[in-house]
Amino acid sequence: MSELYRLEAVNRFKQLDEAVVKDLNDIINLAADSCNVPVGLITLLDEDTQWFKASKGVDIDCTNRELSFCNYTIQQPDLLMVHDASIDERFCNNPLVTGEPNVRFYAGLPLRLKTGKQ
Repeated sequence: MSELYRLEAVNRFKQLDEAVVKDLNDIINLAADSCNVPVGLITLLDEDTQWFKASKGVDIDCTNRELSFCNYTIQQPDLLMVHDASIDERFCNNPLVTGEPNVRFYAGLPLRLKTGKQ
């Protein structure tokens, strides 16, 4: 999928109503609990920012896109799993790994539209 098409889709979903946000938070809580991890996120990446649309275990609503692990996730069709970000060459110098919150494990899947496109 082209980056332009992806960004158009992201812009359509940036403003979610409260019912959708509640459903997304229920999903992320269930996923984090099922995986026995302290943090879970549903994010959207626009041109410059990673927006947290649902979250468990963090109190911020966005980060710079350049710090986002999701930048790598959206470049592939399936699961991206990083067992130890501190030794993964893509992430070992990332401030989210070298400092707070000291990310080690990451698993992410690209969101897809009903059309099947990411």
